[in-house]
Amino acid sequence: MQLRIFNRDMQLQCIVENAYSVQWTRNYTKCGEFEVHMTVDAGKMQYIKLENLLWIQGRLECGVIESIKIERTATTHSVTVKGRFAESYFARRLIKSTFNFNGKVEEAMRQLVTLADIPRVKLGIENGYTEKVQFQATYKNTLTYLEKLAQYSNIGFRLRPDFDNREWVFETYKGEDKSVAQYDN
Repeated sequence: MQLRIFNRDMQLQCIVENAYSVQWTRNYTKCGEFEVHMTVDAGKMQYIKLENLLWIQGRLECGVIESIKIERTATTHSVTVKGRFAESYFARRLIKSTFNFNGKVEEAMRQLVTLADIPRVKLGIENGYTEKVQFQATYKNTLTYLEKLAQYSNIGFRLRPDFDNREWVFETYKGEDKSVAQYDN
């Protein structure tokens, strides 16, 4: 498994191939999180920094490094890296003015993302989900409201990295019902 480390500007810094434990926890209606244990040589250690991005090739999510624990030996470094997925950027933004909304949940989520004004974030394709909501928010955390809307409507959301264009794509999606009570999936 290749772990790729990018800087905040989404430029590749290094590739790490010797992770011995990866916990990659997706969450449909909340920001996911990760924990990676790996051995890194001194040359690559300079790229394991707070706020750098950690991505497993082929995944739709990308993590933001929020915690680093280092154990050193003479020749290698054992590192535990923890963080949350890129949706955590919304936790750094407040809904600044009064936001009144009455309409489709997906549109509310897209408007909140636009108001958050996070660099490099663009809106993905609108899926046309029909769930409706009415609410008002002032000086509230943007991620908290995105999570509340997702839980209310059962619509998932993510910030998908597009490293070629150095941007984040905000996407909404719905999962498939694979429970015992259904017969189609």
